[in-house]
Amino acid sequence: MTEAKWSLTNTELSQAEISWRVGYENVDHFAKLFLRHVGCSPSDYRRQFKNCFAEQEILSEFPQPVSLVG
Repeated sequence: MTEAKWSLTNTELSQAEISWRVGYENVDHFAKLFLRHVGCSPSDYRRQFKNCFAEQEILSEFPQPVSLVG
C-alpha cells in the first residue's frame, strides 16, 4: 500500500492505473483493501492530502509570527 499511497499523492494517475501498477487487476478489490489497510478510500486519501498540501501552501504565504519570549 505504500506505493499506492505515494502514487495517489504524487501523481495524477487514475485509481485503476494505480491498482494495476501495484498488482491488482480489479480496482474495486484494490479500493476495498486500501480502505481496510489505510482507513479511508483511495479517493478520500488523495483528497485529504491535496487539502492538507493546499493549506500548507496558503500558510506559507504569510510571515511567521516573531516570538517575543527569549
